Amino acid sequence: MKFIIVLISLVSVSTVFAQNKTYTSSSKKVHLLELYSSQGCSSCPPAERWLSKQKTNPNLWKTFVPLEFHVDYWNYLGWVDKFSKKEFATRQRSYSKEWGKRTVYTPQFTLDGGRTQNGHQYVPEKAGEEVGVLKVVQVKGNTYKATFKPTGLKTKSEEGFRLFGAIMGNGLNTKVTAGENTGETLVHEFVVLSFAKKDMKKSGENSFSMEFTLPEKHKSTAKSFSTAFWVTSQKSLKPVQAVGGSL
Repeated sequence: MKFIIVLISLVSVSTVFAQNKTYTSSSKKVHLLELYSSQGCSSCPPAERWLSKQKTNPNLWKTFVPLEFHVDYWNYLGWVDKFSKKEFATRQRSYSKEWGKRTVYTPQFTLDGGRTQNGHQYVPEKAGEEVGVLKVVQVKGNTYKATFKPTGLKTKSEEGFRLFGAIMGNGLNTKVTAGENTGETLVHEFVVLSFAKKDMKKSGENSFSMEFTLPEKHKSTAKSFSTAFWVTSQKSLKPVQAVGGSL
């Protein structure tokens, strides 16, 4: 009987640890591809469909991490996008300010924090320059421990680093009954459902780490979920390193 109890305990412990995820980048830059979109914009579905196709891209999570941010400034036209958040529009405007621009629009792709004219036609097949390793380990639930060890960076580590994290929903279907996409059933992948950021602390001569808790993902009809983490300097939104995968 004692043997059986011990065996059951070991199986239980193994199950708990099996649920925890570890995401580790290579030392070379993993590209961050962001789409700013809205269900109220008639020009957005083609861009969203293209991004959705990247779920079968063999380089997904290896050389690039995709995210779809839904902005709120289209909601006044009669259809309120349930995935939209003011903070996502604020993020897009902050990018525009860094670029020296005054306007924002949808659909808009951003690759590695830079403007791209045809972002939906281009995903880097190879990782970029040497930047360092980002490792994120799920501790429990939505709490993670992140470590970043920069190498070969032009950005001075004295500036400090900031970690961003997001939970994304995949396989989301929405039937739109008002606005520019009336009558359309929209399908989304990589839609950001929850989002957070926090400054990292120096934990060694050339290492930064922290514990990081993502907000609970809201109730959703997503078929699956993914997560993404990326590091920037504390003075810019431009990503330095990224990592992600299924949740």
